[in-house]
Amino acid sequence: MNYVRLAVGLLLLGAVTATAQTTSGSMSGTVIDASGQVIPGATVTVVHETTGAERSGTTSAVGAFVFPALVPGPYTIRVELEGFKPLEVRGRVGLA
Repeated sequence: MNYVRLAVGLLLLGAVTATAQTTSGSMSGTVIDASGQVIPGATVTVVHETTGAERSGTTSAVGAFVFPALVPGPYTIRVELEGFKPLEVRGRVGLA
């Protein structure tokens, strides 16, 4: 009898977990200059082109950035750092 209750409890737990799943993606990359050198400390901003949701971060010591848990869709990416011309790329899809 206890075995059956445990199995039902596990099935219910699985049902609750399944309904909590969401769809999201991430975006990551490395900022480099024209000579191929990494750019630490640059501000990277991603803007969802449909919703206008915006997130910003700073590149690491090796020029890397990552934005986890993004809603899938087209994004505009802006990179800025004093002493450099700002860069903006539109229509990148954040899905993976």
